[in-house]
Amino acid sequence: MALGITSAAGQKAYWRRNIRSAVSYDFPEGAAPLTALLSLMEPGNETPVPEFGWPEERYASIKTATLTSAQPTSGVTFYLAGGTTTSGGPTTISLSTNLRVYVDSVADFQTDDMIQIPQVALTSGSDTLIGRVLTVGGTSGAYWMDFVPQNVPNGVTATVLNTSGSNAAKVVFLAGSAYLEGSRSRKGRTTIPLEVKNYVQLQLNGFALTSYALQAPTLYNKSGDYQKRLKLNGMHHLEGLERTTIFGIRGPITTEADAETGDNMLRYTSGGIMWYLKQWELGTTGDIGYTHAGGTDNLTTVTRSAWEDYPDKRIIQLDSATITRAQFNKLTARPFEKVNSTSRDKLVLCGPDYLTKVAESFEKQVQWTSLRETQTVGWDFQLLKHQSNSGTVYYKVHPLFQAPVYRSCALYLDLGWLVWRPLANHDTQVMTSVQPKGVLYRKDQYLTAGGIEVGFPEAHMWVENLGGITL
Repeated sequence: MALGITSAAGQKAYWRRNIRSAVSYDFPEGAAPLTALLSLMEPGNETPVPEFGWPEERYASIKTATLTSAQPTSGVTFYLAGGTTTSGGPTTISLSTNLRVYVDSVADFQTDDMIQIPQVALTSGSDTLIGRVLTVGGTSGAYWMDFVPQNVPNGVTATVLNTSGSNAAKVVFLAGSAYLEGSRSRKGRTTIPLEVKNYVQLQLNGFALTSYALQAPTLYNKSGDYQKRLKLNGMHHLEGLERTTIFGIRGPITTEADAETGDNMLRYTSGGIMWYLKQWELGTTGDIGYTHAGGTDNLTTVTRSAWEDYPDKRIIQLDSATITRAQFNKLTARPFEKVNSTSRDKLVLCGPDYLTKVAESFEKQVQWTSLRETQTVGWDFQLLKHQSNSGTVYYKVHPLFQAPVYRSCALYLDLGWLVWRPLANHDTQVMTSVQPKGVLYRKDQYLTAGGIEVGFPEAHMWVENLGGITL
């Protein structure tokens, strides 16, 4: 199914699997579409403890970069192998002359690896330099690789520029290996997964009716006022879950005295999707320590108008700027760099003004669609479908995004990387008759203890205040 939703095959009993999906089914006009969709994912996601975690094992191409400073001669990239003597400026590449290149790190490189350095600056133009590693070494700020060149860039007469900065910050890729016949491999490479965590957050919505009110029928409901209270408080409870799932802040675990009993208890606050996007932006300076593939850290410091220059950035603040259709296509492609489904689709929860601007610009490329068609009679979830250059995008106007501050904003989501984690036996439920003994009223409450698992934040994106899209 689209977006990774479980097929219900039209069975109405499916929608009663939990209170979150039941409330969404009965009251589809509610303000919690993301909570509703997450309730339709595969079951079995409970956590037995209030602090839960998940590993993120990130595959990344093995690469480093030539140093910009701190090597023996600041800004100079190439030296004669085995020492600190520069190979000349410019350097004539010879297949019989071994060279040394200073790089950011040699942690993932070893003897007999092949390295590839694209776009090496020459006295005339640029070309790729390929070499076989002889040995690696050095210390922080002066790591080096000795290598034997395997090609002469751009022919037999070209020379490589080697003045200060001329070949600094060039990417050095691992390009396979070339061992002697019958050789053994070198030491193995080990990548430790990143351990990410979140907390469950206890949310309660209580509602009470006097014994008189419980007995008195009303004009609109012969069973009395209880059903109305049940409905309204259920919708409010789901709205609270929705806001926490999107905007919640993961704070420290605190110990506080309960207001009624005076007992010291623990309080957990759960991080939402935006909190994890912020941690991704902070990079290694954040609470999680994400490392960006491009090596750029703390993307929150990037000038808002410079978002195009930083492919890892996922919080895009446009400040009501109008962008071109080409820029919008580039923007839409960003979250598709990480996907968790073969259908390559993303859900976009947005404000009405954002959707209007998209529809006006891509009028002939968008169409209305029902997420699950005839399988969910009574559960109306209409979306605007756009087949972008990178994948399928499903737009849904979010009720909470109709506030002025969010009307031109959008949250791009990969539902395959989102998992709702309720605490065992604490998923959304209605607890009845929780009033004190001896009182003449009945009190019930909605209860949920859970949190969101946000895998790979780079698969999601927040776009803020889109001004418009031009041709």
